[in-house]
Amino acid sequence: GPIPLFPSDLLGQGGLANIVGRLRPIADVILVDSPPVLGMVDTTVILEQVDGAVVVAEHGKTRAEHLRRAVETLAPANRPLRGVVTRRLADVIDELVNEGRL
Repeated sequence: GPIPLFPSDLLGQGGLANIVGRLRPIADVILVDSPPVLGMVDTTVILEQVDGAVVVAEHGKTRAEHLRRAVETLAPANRPLRGVVTRRLADVIDELVNEGRL
């Protein structure tokens, strides 16, 4: 079919809902990767199709203010925040071990 002007239109036209609906009977958990929450429409469209969200933050890079705003952005969708994943924390632990500080 025609390429939509806005890619988020594909998510909102039932495509994602159809896929999730077909997977629900056979899967315990369905993970949907999305673009960053801040500044992207796609994430809010995806939230309409799922039961909750997990926020991923990069240790030493994601600012607390951005994390707070991301969580606030999820709130209007009335979907529970299931957790927060911290990326690159293992790198920090490895550095501490190598330096003898841990």
